[in-house]
Amino acid sequence: MIRAVPLVLYMVLAIFPFWVRAQDTPIILFNVRTVVETILAIFFLGSLLLFGWGLLRFKFSKDPVVKTKAKDLMERGAIGAVAMAATWGLAIIIVNILGIPSEIPPP
Repeated sequence: MIRAVPLVLYMVLAIFPFWVRAQDTPIILFNVRTVVETILAIFFLGSLLLFGWGLLRFKFSKDPVVKTKAKDLMERGAIGAVAMAATWGLAIIIVNILGIPSEIPPP
């Protein structure tokens, strides 16, 4: 119960500008879209780096145990890249359905 209080407080504070009309909805939605796209890009980059690290370890290693671990890294990186690409596509579909602006409208 105690852990839920800060979460509820953060949710209320996140929605508060809508209640008092402190910001326009398109500006807030644009900011949320920018944050989500940045997070997805960072995860996508991380999965590609994981794949690349596994590829380098596989190529330059002579130990079969290390090669097996490198194959696992490459598999995880490839699965992560596919998952991030699918998530990014789903996010674009949701953004288009909701009509979230891609640019901040002029004041």
